[in-house]
Amino acid sequence: MEPAATENSDLDEELSLSQTQTYFNRELSWLKFNARVLHEAVDDRTPLLERLRFLGIFTSNLDEFFMKRVGGLKRQVQAQVGALSVDGLTPAQQLVEIRGACVPMLELQAKTFTEVIKPALASNNIHLLGWDDLTSDEQDFAQGYYRQNVFPVLTPMAVDPGHPFPF
Repeated sequence: MEPAATENSDLDEELSLSQTQTYFNRELSWLKFNARVLHEAVDDRTPLLERLRFLGIFTSNLDEFFMKRVGGLKRQVQAQVGALSVDGLTPAQQLVEIRGACVPMLELQAKTFTEVIKPALASNNIHLLGWDDLTSDEQDFAQGYYRQNVFPVLTPMAVDPGHPFPF
């Protein structure tokens, strides 16, 4: 028994997989996802410390995006790769689009942190201090903590057959 054919149904229309508007650009789609993360930081219904956390997630995501994806696109441009992505953009065009998407997000991130989050933290007695804002005792404590707990982890270690990477 065969299914009944319907005239003018959406199912009868052919979807062209070769049309670039059928696809989302992978990089730009990822940036839209990260914009939603930033929106959580901007949303005043989100609790203050969660907003700060979302700013951190947004920043970390964007750092990784630039290291991996933008770095890859730049290498493609440098190698003069002219292949189009599935949405019809060259690597150079994708970089232009990425910049256009990132600049307003970074401006919003900075404005949200400096004009909203940081003052709200201060009003809740949470202060982000610079080195010069610390007393000499606090500076001594911070230096001692750094030397004992942070610096040893940052010190390069030898990688050899007896100490293979990743340690």
